[in-house]
Amino acid sequence: MQRTYKWYLCILVLLFSISLPTFAQEEISDTVQLEKLNKDNVSTSKDTSDCKRLLKLKQTSFCAESLGKISIDLIPTISIGFSDLLTRDAAPKVAFSWGVDVALQLKAKERIKFIPKNYFSEVSAGFVKRGCSAFHMYYYNLRIIPFGYTYYIKDWNINAKAGLYTAIPFSKVETNINSFKSNMDLGLTLGMGTEYKNIGVNLLYELGFIKICKSNLSMINSSFLINVSYRLFTLFK
Repeated sequence: MQRTYKWYLCILVLLFSISLPTFAQEEISDTVQLEKLNKDNVSTSKDTSDCKRLLKLKQTSFCAESLGKISIDLIPTISIGFSDLLTRDAAPKVAFSWGVDVALQLKAKERIKFIPKNYFSEVSAGFVKRGCSAFHMYYYNLRIIPFGYTYYIKDWNINAKAGLYTAIPFSKVETNINSFKSNMDLGLTLGMGTEYKNIGVNLLYELGFIKICKSNLSMINSSFLINVSYRLFTLFK
């Protein structure tokens, strides 16, 4: 019985000694694969970081290149013309209208992707008188012109623009009997004009969308203005 036990013990020792190199080889193989995987992960992480760095560099380069293709000009403007109130319930008389404002105009000197050369947008702020002969309306006025284009003919240029205006009143609609609170105005702006050596003349038509006051009369602003402007200086080019 003891001999049999010794034989079993010898066989187990022999099998263990044979399988030990195999286990060691598998462990070494697993270690090599793990190191390779870590290297691949490091390489992938590095490639991703390089891609992000390259993309950021391209975006910065595009922004710098785009900024070099635009200019921003300061343009003060004086406007004179006529205004009226459109309504179905009455026939108000046309009144003299005027305004002053300052515009910032952003123009594309060269093509920027889908934006063509000589395309411009502008924002202006100032004061304007609207209304009719019976109701004189005074507003703080803000014009936002996202669409504009200039066509050059030697020293002259012809331009057209379209956008919106919004105006905050600082006057009331008053009659002999009642006084009505004025509403904030919002409307369409269309313009066309020419410019020669920084001096511009534009025809501007504006039509309101909102009733000028809280009353039974449905009256909206309508004005036709002649703008005289001067391109004072370039803020950015």
